[in-house]
Amino acid sequence: MKKLMILLGAVSMMTGSVSALDDFEFEIDMGARVGIVNPDNLDSTFGIQLFCPIATRDNMELEGSLLYWKAEQEIGNIFLTSTATTTDLAVGVTAKYFLGDSEILPYALGGVALHFLSVEALGAEAKRNEIGLQLGGGAQYEIDDSLVATAEIVLHTGDAGQFNIMVGLAKVF
Repeated sequence: MKKLMILLGAVSMMTGSVSALDDFEFEIDMGARVGIVNPDNLDSTFGIQLFCPIATRDNMELEGSLLYWKAEQEIGNIFLTSTATTTDLAVGVTAKYFLGDSEILPYALGGVALHFLSVEALGAEAKRNEIGLQLGGGAQYEIDDSLVATAEIVLHTGDAGQFNIMVGLAKVF
């Protein structure tokens, strides 16, 4: 519960006061990204991220996301070997700051995410939740009025540390 309160507090600080939200233009777009996830102390794996840009204002955008990845790794020694499976489901809120006004829009991003981690090995399972910061950058390109391509590199800090390189598409409604 304490971690959830910290996450909500961070989201509140990122979005400012309620009156400041009046300046934001709210929209519902949806998209998906796929790419390489490189978690700390594990081999790289494939990840998928669903995202939804929620609000925009001038050169800023607020985005909600859901990231999932799963990695398997052999553990043990010459006498006993097994496979450890690690999964991460991260719920995040990211603020993007667009740099310039061109056809390809580069951006810097920062945010917070709540990671639901699970590790299974030797018939046992361990679960924990971690809050992490997201720092990175990327670019987006408007293919047409209803389709946007994105590419980004994001570093997740904290105990759920990982480095992600993702590309995707968003549908604008």
